[in-house]
Formats: sequence, C-alpha cells, structure tokens
Amino acid sequence: MQSVDVSVIIPFHNEMRGINHTLAQLDNQSVQPQEVLFVDSNSSDETRRLIQKWIELRTKNVSVISILDATESGPGGARNQGLRTAQCKYLAFMDCGLTFEADWLERFFTILESQPQLTWISGVCRLEGVGLVDQCAVANTYGYRRLRPTLPTSMLRAVLISRIGLFRNVRAGEDLEWIARCSASGLTRLIDSTTEIRYQGTNYASSLLSLVRKSYDYSKHMFQAGRTRAGLVVLFAPLLSTLVLFMDLLNILELSLAYSLLRVFMLFAKNGVQAFRFLRPDRLFMTAVTSLLIDLGRTLGVVRSAVSLVTARRET
Repeated sequence: MQSVDVSVIIPFHNEMRGINHTLAQLDNQSVQPQEVLFVDSNSSDETRRLIQKWIELRTKNVSVISILDATESGPGGARNQGLRTAQCKYLAFMDCGLTFEADWLERFFTILESQPQLTWISGVCRLEGVGLVDQCAVANTYGYRRLRPTLPTSMLRAVLISRIGLFRNVRAGEDLEWIARCSASGLTRLIDSTTEIRYQGTNYASSLLSLVRKSYDYSKHMFQAGRTRAGLVVLFAPLLSTLVLFMDLLNILELSLAYSLLRVFMLFAKNGVQAFRFLRPDRLFMTAVTSLLIDLGRTLGVVRSAVSLVTARRET
C-alpha cells in the first residue's frame, strides 16, 4: 500500500474502551502515513499495551510508529510532544473516539501537494448525541447535527509550526486558541465540508453529573487558554443578575423569564431549524435542565480559572 509523507499525531488518555476503533481507522486508510505518533498523556489503563500489541501485529506500510510520553499534561501538551518529534513534511491530527473517512489522509495530502498556496486544511465534525441528555447537551453547546470545523482531521505543512508555535498546556480550549493564532499569522485554513468525522458513542456527556463535571473541566483554564472575553461573560453574568435583583430592577420571576428567553434564542442560534426538534415537552425540559447545569459548571470553572490566574500572578 502507498505511504505518504505525513506524521499523524494521536494523543491518548485512558482510551482502552475505544482505542481499537481508532487503530482500525488507521488500518482502513486508503494510503498510509509514513509516521504515526501516539502520545501518552498520563494514562493509567491498558491503552498503551493495546497499541503496542497492534504495532507488533501490524503489516501495513508505515515507516515509523512510536509511543511517546507527554512531558506536559493535557491534550495540548500531548500534541506538543508529537509536534517536537514529527519528521514528515506534513502533520495531521487525530483524536481517539472519532470515526474518520477512509480517504481522509489521501484526499488532504493530494490537495496540499497540488496547491502550494494552501497552508492547512480541516474537515468538519457532526455532533448528534446518544440518548436524551447527550443530545440536549450537544444542542446547548455545539449545535445538534451542525457541521463544525475541527482540529482532528486537520493537515498542515510542518514548516509552519515554527511560525505558529505550540499549543498551550491547558485542559480545554487550547485548540481554539491555537487556531486563532494560525489566523493571526495570516494562515488561511481551507475547510473541506465533505470530509466529516463523528463521535463513537457519547458526544458530550452521558449523564447530568458528567455534564457538570465536563462543563467545569472545560472552563477551569478558560483565561489561561486565552479566551478572556468568553471568560468575562461567564464570570460577570451571575454577578450582573445578582446586582439586578439587589437593586430591585427585576424580581426573580422576571429574571428567570429573561434567562429562559435568552436560552431559547441561543438554542435557535446554535441549531437553526433543528431547534424545533427540542420543543417537544420532554426534550424541552431536558434542554432547560442541561442548559442550567452547563452554566453552573462553566461558572464554577471560570471562577477557578480566575482564582488560579490571580494566584499565579501574585506568586510571580
């Protein structure tokens, strides 16, 4: 099988349940990358052993397959380890738990080789959710069945890393900040909406408790990830609401109605016509519950982020 001058970087952390699916995605590619770099971000399960077993049994034409240890925690730190090690002309990103099209690597490699003016290219992710909680969580965050450009599937020229820089070492948002730096550096990204990836299993959260935890985890480094404007909005919204109540400008019922209307508006803004799917009584109720829990988790996470930022500045 033909191999192409691409280094594929795959961070992993306790992915034992889904790693075989990810490995199958590599096996099923119409061309093989010359280098695959798995980066272990402090896993404590059997993921590493399963990858090693796959490497030993693999017969596909790949020049280098390595398992690296991340020197920094989090997905950004793991990707950075891969970027420092990669040797090929092009870099491509994969994440575990996703389904990739079989011609993804071949298609993007061909496009970049044939169009020297392009700097990098990304596919899109379609989120749907599994079960009511997950679907409502998706509707309140990314948008139900909405196609969104994504870092996994992205391929870029390796020489650009010195211009862009590495990822920030934070729990979440490091990809958005890195993409923003790409744009600030004048690197235009081609979005190929025909190359689509999907989550295998849960898309966002499988339960209400995991939803709060994920919202908190994804927000506790918001300021550190460079998302200052979003962090300030999340931080000051409850403070402003409290001030409005204290000044008796609105009562609790009126403020709750205003919040509900804002959430309905955001539901349609994120989902378009798909928002009507969530107006059925049971879905509407769960949409309201998940939106409250998402806001609660985000608020707690942003407070944590702000406290950590202030503490770090005092220490320096």
